[in-house]
Amino acid sequence: MQDTPGHPEIRTWAVVAVGLSAVASLAFPWHSLLGKSRSTVELMGSASALDVLSGFDKAAVIAAWLAVPLLTAVALLAAAARRSVVVGLAMLPLGPLMVGAVALVSVRVPGDVVWGAWTAMAIGLAATTSASWLVRSGLRRSAGRV
Repeated sequence: MQDTPGHPEIRTWAVVAVGLSAVASLAFPWHSLLGKSRSTVELMGSASALDVLSGFDKAAVIAAWLAVPLLTAVALLAAAARRSVVVGLAMLPLGPLMVGAVALVSVRVPGDVVWGAWTAMAIGLAATTSASWLVRSGLRRSAGRV
């Protein structure tokens, strides 16, 4: 099979690339307080130490932070196995996860949300949008085979 711009395999790998970008965005500066920018790792440690995030909020942030690379790894394996619908399903939650994380940081943590958080949110929304398109087109293709 020849790869063309409209070929499903290229679209599948493009969605995986967006997921990998989402993982990378976790290292971007998300928050600034007193002139010091913090990535998500530093932010979770600081918020925990200052008891700004606790209980359910803390668990939700940690779960979302771990889910992004986990879902991207699932998508990567599914792409290698040529399962485009599974790739799309794995990437669908990235938008809500990133939007929720940025919303939680902006509401709960004192200071300013900086460019890394907004970039991460945009990447997450791009992942969800492209993943939904990938799932929809994959289901149409499989429905045509029946």
